Amino acid sequence: MPEFASNARTTRKQIDPREYFSWTTPNRKVTAQATDPFVTAGNIQRQPDPNLMAFVDSMKNISDLTNGYIQVQKSYGKENQQKAVADAVTGKPQATEHEGLFNGGYGYNEAYNVTIGESKGLAFSKEYMTKLEENQYFQNQPDPQVAHKKFFDDLYQHHFQTVGDNPQILFGASERLKQAQVEGSVAMQSAAHRVSKETFMNSMSTLQQDHLFTYARSDKSTTSLEQLRKALNDDWDFKAKPTNLLSRDEYTKTVIQNIAHSAVQLAEDPREGTHEAVDKAYKLLELFDVADPDTKQSWATMVDGKGELKFRETIDHVTNQIAKIQERREQADAKALKAKQEAALKSLFVDVILNPDMELSEKEQLITSNKYLDYTQIEKLVDKATAYHKDEHSIHEDHNTIVGLRGNIEMTSSIKTLEALRGEVMSQYGYTLKSGTATELLSRITSRIDHINSEGRANAQLSLEQKKLGYDMVQKVIGAPSAMDMDGTQAALRMNTYGRMFFGRVSQGEEPTQVSAALIEHYSKLSKRTQKNTLGPSKFKTREQIRDAVHSGKLRADEGLLELKRFDGVE
Repeated sequence: MPEFASNARTTRKQIDPREYFSWTTPNRKVTAQATDPFVTAGNIQRQPDPNLMAFVDSMKNISDLTNGYIQVQKSYGKENQQKAVADAVTGKPQATEHEGLFNGGYGYNEAYNVTIGESKGLAFSKEYMTKLEENQYFQNQPDPQVAHKKFFDDLYQHHFQTVGDNPQILFGASERLKQAQVEGSVAMQSAAHRVSKETFMNSMSTLQQDHLFTYARSDKSTTSLEQLRKALNDDWDFKAKPTNLLSRDEYTKTVIQNIAHSAVQLAEDPREGTHEAVDKAYKLLELFDVADPDTKQSWATMVDGKGELKFRETIDHVTNQIAKIQERREQADAKALKAKQEAALKSLFVDVILNPDMELSEKEQLITSNKYLDYTQIEKLVDKATAYHKDEHSIHEDHNTIVGLRGNIEMTSSIKTLEALRGEVMSQYGYTLKSGTATELLSRITSRIDHINSEGRANAQLSLEQKKLGYDMVQKVIGAPSAMDMDGTQAALRMNTYGRMFFGRVSQGEEPTQVSAALIEHYSKLSKRTQKNTLGPSKFKTREQIRDAVHSGKLRADEGLLELKRFDGVE
């Protein structure tokens, strides 16, 4: 087979125009030439345009300068961002100048605005959740969602109205705003569910408590118990279960709480006596131990999957509560009965026993018919009435007892002590007191109680101190036994008389020490005793010693006055 030699071409293929000639081709002279002559690599080396190369070199220099400047700015970036965060957190205004050579504040403005946005978002979120709770999640509004939207928009305007459309601040706040919206939405839904549940439970509880009150006040019949059970079962089957708001255990716990609440109200009912009120409460508590017809379990013995009692803690709590209410009411009843007994004793003793215009039979009838007194109290009062009519003439008064009673009555500021003294006077009547003395002392006790109730405590204390000073002077002088009265009988008799005179004048408003001085002077004249014989000798040798003793506090002022009189009376 022949071989055809093929020489390498060194020029572009030439085109013969004759081969492509056409009479329709316009007669134009073609002057265009090829701009890319066909050459082989390495045959021809072209030099670039020097102007072009100079331009390229200048561009390279500018790029190097620009990259260098950018690197310088980026080197300040972290420091600028940290300073921006610190300025924003501490409330400093946004900086316009920055420290460092060629520091143009790269990253500062962005970090500052983002931090401000985070701060505003955090403040918005806190106030939003706080006020949302304060407004009870707008569940008390006709349309909670509308009220919530207006609240959210107003709060947003309050926090972000000065921001405008600053994208960096809004970006910084966006995360907190989204979180607040999510948390607020969840809280609104939870509140709406809670309100619906509470409304349903309150409505159901009101009806159940009505049923429980009706059952507690009815007779213990099987019919009333069956009616109550049917009403409670219907509440679960037709009300609670279809709404899916309560589980069966929650419903049972609500029923138990309604029973407990109703039992407490019945036990504390002031319109009924303690016995009747507590009986009705315990009637409701018995429901805890009644077995359910279906489950055969009672609420007191119902257990969970672990075998633990479900409701025993609540049941035990209300049972103890009713027991404490019963104890408290019984104590109050006993206290009230005692007060009524004391009032009856006082009234019967003064108005009946010591009444000279009333016959013994009438007194006995009034005493025995009193419904507050016990047998022992009635028996003692009847004895007192009998003594008034039959034994008054044979009663021998004990003047020491009378003086002691009168002093105690006048020297105390305690109403409780006065009431105790009243009881002592009543008990001593018929033995050491006659009716006249008992009447006088009881009247004075009543007067003292009225006086203590009417005057201020500070004034009462001052009055008692002054009264004690004066009475001590009278007792030391007039109540002292004489040589002829070693057993003190006459002294007690004198003190009974002078003590009654002293307290009578003081009660009329006279100054106690002046009354005591007058009574001592009066006693001295009647007894024809000298100052020395009346007061006795002074233990001081000079008047100056008496004054020094008073000034140093060794003697009270009244004691000093008495010593001066003794000293001056020395013959």
